[in-house]
Amino acid sequence: MSAFVGEPLERHVGKRAAHQLAKLSLETVGDLLFYFPRRYETFAELTPLTRLFEGEEASFVGRVVDTRRAQSHSNRRLWLLTVVFSDGNDTIEATFFARSSGMLAGHERRLAIGTHALVSGKIQRYRGRIQVSHPAYQVLSDRAGGDEEEEAAKLAKVPTPIYPAGAGVATWKIEAAVRTVLSSVTEADIAEVVPEYLRRRLGLPGVVEALRRIHTPEEPGADRSARRRFAFEEALIYQVFLARARADAARHPAPKVAPRRGGVYDALIEGLPFQLTGSQLSAIGTIERALNSTTPANLLLQGDVGSGKTVVALAAMARSVDAGFQAALLAPTEVLAFQHYRSLSRLLGPLAIPALAGHEKGIAVELLTGSTPKAQRKRVLAAAAAQMPLIVIGTHALISDGVVLPKLGLAVVDEQHRFGVNQRNALRQGSDHSPHMLVMTATPIPRTVAMTVFGDLDTVILDRAPAQRAGVETFLVPADRESWVARTWKRAAEEIASGGRVYVVCPRIERGDGAAASVEALAEELEANPDLAGIERRIMHGRLSSEEKDAAMADFASGRAPLLVATTVIEVGVDVAEATMMIIVDADSFGLSQLHQLRGRIGRGDRPGVCLALTHAPPGSSSRARLEAFASTTDGFILAQEDLQLRREGDILGESQSGRASGLRMLSIRNDAEIIEQARAAAHELITEDPDLSRYRPLAEAVEALDADKRTYLERG
Repeated sequence: MSAFVGEPLERHVGKRAAHQLAKLSLETVGDLLFYFPRRYETFAELTPLTRLFEGEEASFVGRVVDTRRAQSHSNRRLWLLTVVFSDGNDTIEATFFARSSGMLAGHERRLAIGTHALVSGKIQRYRGRIQVSHPAYQVLSDRAGGDEEEEAAKLAKVPTPIYPAGAGVATWKIEAAVRTVLSSVTEADIAEVVPEYLRRRLGLPGVVEALRRIHTPEEPGADRSARRRFAFEEALIYQVFLARARADAARHPAPKVAPRRGGVYDALIEGLPFQLTGSQLSAIGTIERALNSTTPANLLLQGDVGSGKTVVALAAMARSVDAGFQAALLAPTEVLAFQHYRSLSRLLGPLAIPALAGHEKGIAVELLTGSTPKAQRKRVLAAAAAQMPLIVIGTHALISDGVVLPKLGLAVVDEQHRFGVNQRNALRQGSDHSPHMLVMTATPIPRTVAMTVFGDLDTVILDRAPAQRAGVETFLVPADRESWVARTWKRAAEEIASGGRVYVVCPRIERGDGAAASVEALAEELEANPDLAGIERRIMHGRLSSEEKDAAMADFASGRAPLLVATTVIEVGVDVAEATMMIIVDADSFGLSQLHQLRGRIGRGDRPGVCLALTHAPPGSSSRARLEAFASTTDGFILAQEDLQLRREGDILGESQSGRASGLRMLSIRNDAEIIEQARAAAHELITEDPDLSRYRPLAEAVEALDADKRTYLERG
């Protein structure tokens, strides 16, 4: 960052203005220059005062002939500033309102008696006189060369920037400060982040020219090229960060996992009790080609709920074992780790063997979590240290001190728990190579998000579900319709009577002051519900011990307790084929992708599922719109795009606590796919030719200066 950009604003705009701007966290020249207008207003064609009509938007030129500041007669907490304009023939009043007299002082100073101004607003009539409330205006006295009408006519065609205001700082104050600072900026004052050859190739303006176009456009639309330039700059910084992470990982060679005939992989595929889909076979082929190289694979395997990702990942791990290497599957929770252990063991059948038994006969599959008994942990670590080809399934305990997988060929990471540089180094403990990485997600990700957040990964998509899945229907249940709610619980009893299992999901564990339902309270209510009499139930949430969770899931899966009241701890990975119904209580408390994940726990067998979403959200609300989208389709890719439209973009980059509408100034992850693609290609080109960016220091510094929360998100494990 140049010294000029880091200078305090007080040096340029004065102490008073700097104090005001500091309320918006604008403290340096750079803060102000990169505080972009939210939109622009253009004054309408000038109209003589005698031709102004009530209800129209109009612009006029007038001289201030009187001002009055006073408390409102009807509301003593409100102050009014009335400014009377005259064009020499007629007059019109402009009225400004504020909660205090001092908040009107700025307007009163600018619109002193004798001042000429260009004024624009909606014409109203009050007590028989035309007036305009809170108009936009431009003072002409400071700019006009004597002919106010001519100057006003020119100004009427020039867009006026409207800045995100607040904290008592009006947009015109921000505009005035920007113009003051911008007038003294030179090319040498601001470092150019986007390399010149890229600007020429893409037709983008330089940074200073772009700042002028965005803050002081001379005509409508003149800001577009500047906005595109700054959007590209943001995308380029992210993509260079990800490309460099990818290049760093590639510096450590990976083991070449070559296919082997007659191995465990062949036996696995031959013994599967179902036919793989074309999508699964295609994904397996793509992954195999990536593993058959010493360049570390970094793959994102994304598919909708129930698309069969687990068997694809298992096939890749079987290839690793066949080649004499180890494989690890990392899950975010112990519940999910245990479910993966059960699923993989079931898919392998007789091929799943104890550790140290020799992999020619099958695959050793082991579980390692924070609550693994010492004896089992010791046995697993001994097998790993002995370089036995095996699959280890676990939580973050797998990358804790003392866990060494010296022959790790493939690490599969479940549910977007991405691993950054530190975690990759932890996986390389005791090894001289870097493992291949496969990140699985059951939440379909729009292409632009995948390029922005998972830009260092190559995407492999499963776009078809196995034919044996029965499907799920979804219905919304208004919580204020008591008869509908009562019917929901009767329907649950009927589902259980026919051999099904029922999940009941709540937003919280304990009773609280909030309105959201809790597991504890609802479990008690259902205990007293006569429709559910005699039905065993269990509870499941994150505060239970591993033993309690395992016991609850075992009772649910076996049918001993066919009703499970749970939090979203069952959101991913839980696989009970007999589960045919889900009731989501206070469904408006959940996001769209989370609702889709929850629904994915049912209809996984040969019986169709039904999902009932209880909601307090009124018709027409954004929450109701989200739930209606949820009920309208079970296609996760459609819902992912809908979710992107409904969510704040800042949440995508992990910035929901930042206090901003988005951590991105210009880049729209929803709309800027072309820009993101251009930035990704440019980042790859830059890092390939100049890995340290030694010829592009401003860009290198911008990448290093990424906010801590963005960096953590992009590197997170």
